[in-house]
Amino acid sequence: MLALSIAVVACVFSMGGAAAPFTEVAPEIFLFSDACNVYCIRSGDEAVLIECGTGAVKAHLSVLAVERVPWILHTHAHRDLSQGDTLFCREAAQVAVPKGAETHFAEAEKGWYDRPTYYAFAYGPKFFLPLRDIPVARTLSHGDVFEWRDVRLDVVHTPGHTETHVSFILERDGKRYGFTGDVICSPGKLWELDSLQSSYEEFIQAKNAVHRVPELLRSIETLRKLDLDMILPAHGDPFGDCDAALGELAVNVRRMMVILENTKYFSGPPVDLPEIAVCPTGAAQYLIEADNGHGILCDAGFVTFGNSPVNLIEWLRNRTSLYKIDIITASHYHCDHMAAVRGISAHYGADVYVHESLRDIFEEPHRFFAPCLHMYPTKVVRSFTDGESFEWNGHTFTFYHFPGQTYWHQAMLADIKGEKILFTGDSIDDFTHIRCIDCFNYCPISETDGGMKCIRVLEETQPDYIATGHWGIHRWRPEYIDGMRRFMEQRNAILTALIGQEEPNFGYDVHWARLDPFRTVVEGNHIFALTARVRNHFASDKKVALRLTLPKGWSAEPEVVEDAVPGKGEGAFEFRVAVPDTARNTRHIVGLDTTLGAQPFGEMGMAVVDVGGNHDVERRNPGLFPGVSDKDYAFF
Repeated sequence: MLALSIAVVACVFSMGGAAAPFTEVAPEIFLFSDACNVYCIRSGDEAVLIECGTGAVKAHLSVLAVERVPWILHTHAHRDLSQGDTLFCREAAQVAVPKGAETHFAEAEKGWYDRPTYYAFAYGPKFFLPLRDIPVARTLSHGDVFEWRDVRLDVVHTPGHTETHVSFILERDGKRYGFTGDVICSPGKLWELDSLQSSYEEFIQAKNAVHRVPELLRSIETLRKLDLDMILPAHGDPFGDCDAALGELAVNVRRMMVILENTKYFSGPPVDLPEIAVCPTGAAQYLIEADNGHGILCDAGFVTFGNSPVNLIEWLRNRTSLYKIDIITASHYHCDHMAAVRGISAHYGADVYVHESLRDIFEEPHRFFAPCLHMYPTKVVRSFTDGESFEWNGHTFTFYHFPGQTYWHQAMLADIKGEKILFTGDSIDDFTHIRCIDCFNYCPISETDGGMKCIRVLEETQPDYIATGHWGIHRWRPEYIDGMRRFMEQRNAILTALIGQEEPNFGYDVHWARLDPFRTVVEGNHIFALTARVRNHFASDKKVALRLTLPKGWSAEPEVVEDAVPGKGEGAFEFRVAVPDTARNTRHIVGLDTTLGAQPFGEMGMAVVDVGGNHDVERRNPGLFPGVSDKDYAFF
C-alpha cells in the first residue's frame, strides 16, 4: 500500500538529460534528498520549503520552474535542517520556526558563546544546534495556521526529539499529509537517539530525569489521532499506513525504556577491605596505603559534593599514617572522578597513571566535546596498554580499557595479598547491567566493543571484588556475567531495531565525524590546524567528502577533502585554517560538512575558535560552576 501510494504520483524531474534529485511525493509536493529531506511545496513559480538541509536544493529549483522561495519552515532547531537557510535569506526568503526555538536560530552564535562545553551535566539542546545566526521572521505555536497562496499548514506541537518540535499538517485532494520532522523516520524507527536524552539519566530513568521520552510518546499519540494518509519525515522515505507505523514506534520506545531502566543499583551494602580506605564525596575515592605510609589513590573528584559531609581534603589530611601518595589514577575522565587529581598530584608529588585510552582527554581536554569534562589539563606520567602492569610495594596493578559508561574509561585490577579487586568506575552500578546507555558519552552498539568489552575484561580478570565509582566495594561472582551479557544483547538489539539508519551507530554516536581540537585559541592573522576525524561504522570502506564551513573572510586549505575511510576504522584529515586580521575578538564557529558514501550529513562536526583570548563561559563566569575551578583544588 505504501509503495503504491507514492508511486501513483512519484516522478523524477530532469533537465538536459541529467536526473535531478526531486521526487513528487504528492501533488505539487517535491522531495529533495540532502542532509535531511527538503520538501518543496510549489504554487505557481514560487515554493515554500519545509526544512532546507545544506542549501543544495537552491541550485536545482529551476528544474521545477521555481523562481523564488519566500518562506522556509522548520520543525525544530537542528543544523542538518537549517545549514543552508542563509543562502535563501540573502534573496529575501523569510524563516519560520517553532515558538521557543527562535533564539537557537536568531542568536545561534551568542548561544555557542554562552553555552558550557566542559561541565555539561544537564544536556539540554547540547550539540546539534545551528552554528550561525539565521534571521527569524515568524514563530509558530500549536494551533497556529501558516497560510501562503493556496497552501495551508496547521501547526501541531510534537515535542520529544526536541522540546519545541512541531509538525505541519497539510490537507490536499482529500488526503492529510504530516510533515513530522524527526518524530519518526520510518515505521517503528527514529533517525537518532541523542536528541531524546535531555540528561544523562533520561534512559536509565532516574527520578525527575525523564522528559523527552514521555513527550515523544504523547506526540506519537497526537499524530495517531490526526488520521494521516502519509507521513513525510525529515529523514527517511515518506510512508503511509501511518497509525501502524506510529504504533510500532511507541512499542519500540517503551521496549527500550524497559530494557535500559536501571535505578536499583546494588541490592546489598558495600563490604570493607582493610587494605583499602574509601572516601565517599559523591563519587568513591579509594586509597590503598602501604605499611611505609605511601599510597595509591584511585579516583580524586570533587572536594565536596551535594549534601555529603565528607571533604576529600580533610579526609586525606586526617590520615596521619599517610606520608606520601605515589600514584593517582582515575577510572574515567568525568570531573567528579578526576577534578582533584592535579592538586593532589602537585602536593604529594604523585605520578598520574592511566590506561592509554584516557591519556589524550586528560592531557588535552580542549580537544574534546564530551559531558562532565574537567577543563584543566592533567599531566599523565605513564599510560598503559591492555593487560600491562606495574608493581608497587609488593602489589600488582593491571590496566584495561573498560568502555562501559563512556568510551574514555578504564578498569584497574589490583592484586593485594592474594585478593583481586577490579576498580570498575561508573561502568557497573549493579550486578545485572553494564551502564552503557548514553550517546554523548559514546557507548557503541557492538558485539565486541563497549559494554561487551567490559564483559570480556570481567571474564579474563575473574576478580574477587569490584570497587565501583559511587557504590563502594562489592563481592563479585562469576555467575553475574550471564545477566550482564543478556542485558547487553537486549540493549544492542532494541537500539538496532529502533534506529532507522542502515548502520545504527550513526544514530547513536554523536562523535563519528568531529573536528580536533574542539577548542582553539588564536590571534587574528593566524593559521592553525584542524583535523577532521571520521569514524566509519560500516564494515566496508566508504568514500568521504569533507569541507569546512567557515566565518566570513576565513579560508581553509584544502577546500575539500575526498578520500576513503576503512571499514570499522577511522580516518584523519588535516585542514589549515587562515584567520584574517579583521576577525573580531570573540568566539567563532567552524563546521564540518560531511558526506559519507552517497549520503550528505551536513555539519556533523564543529569546533569553536576563540580569537583574542579564551572565551569559555566556564572561565568568564566561574561562579556558574562552583567547586570546579582549578583554584578549588590547589588546596594544600
